[in-house]
Order: sequence, then structure tokens, then C-alpha cells
Amino acid sequence: MAYDVQRFNELTKQMSAYAHYTRDGHLQLAAARARRRERTRQLADQINSQLRLRFRTGDDDPAARLRVASELLDSPHPAHQAAGRQLYADAKRTERLAQRDQRLRAGQHPGKADGRYRAACTHAQRWRLPTPPRRWTAGS
Repeated sequence: MAYDVQRFNELTKQMSAYAHYTRDGHLQLAAARARRRERTRQLADQINSQLRLRFRTGDDDPAARLRVASELLDSPHPAHQAAGRQLYADAKRTERLAQRDQRLRAGQHPGKADGRYRAACTHAQRWRLPTPPRRWTAGS
């Protein structure tokens, strides 16, 4: 029974992802959101360079986070190791999202950086449906 529930959940996730990525104009809207996020980062950097205030954008240097996570993982204390695992996962997620945004702004599909896109492609292959679009014209 547990297997059936798990299988149902997986198929539902894939169907939902497929519907999401085949919706008209979805990738153009995603690219517009990625451009807005990039513009927000640029504005925060501009404000920070002109003022003594520090506006946080939530995506500090991923390399520094990975370095701290590595140090915590090397600690003998279980609490430090748990914090290191969490920091590592957060840094990797931030890195994947940056790759996804870069691809979207370039007019490409999100690729392996987006698990939902991978689920949509799996669903299309399984049921022999047209695959979600891989390119589109990136407008403003």
C-alpha cells in the first residue's frame, strides 16, 4: 500500500510539472522573473556602494558558505555537522537557482537545475507526449 501511495504521488508530481511547463508563455514569465531578481540584486549592490547601509538580498557568496559548511562538517560535534549539512544544502540550492536564472535569461530551458522541469520531461517520455519547450524567444 505504501508503494502505491508513493507511486501515485510521483505520478501526480510529474503530471503537475508537465502541465506547468507546457502552459502558454510559462517560460517567458519565468525569464521575466529571473530578470527582475537580477535587477533587484543590482539595485541592492548600487545602494550598498553609495550608503553605509547593508541591504541583504539573501544570496551571499555561495563559495564562502561552502567553505564554512566544510569546516562545520569536519567538526567532531554532531550539532556542528548538522549545521554544516544544512549550510551545504542551502549553498548548493542557491547555486542551482543561479544557474537556472542564467539559463532562463538566455532564453533556454532550465535544464538539470530545475527538478520540476526534469519531472515534466520524465512524464512526457513515459506517456509519449510532446516534450516541454527547450527554447523560446526571450522578450522583456
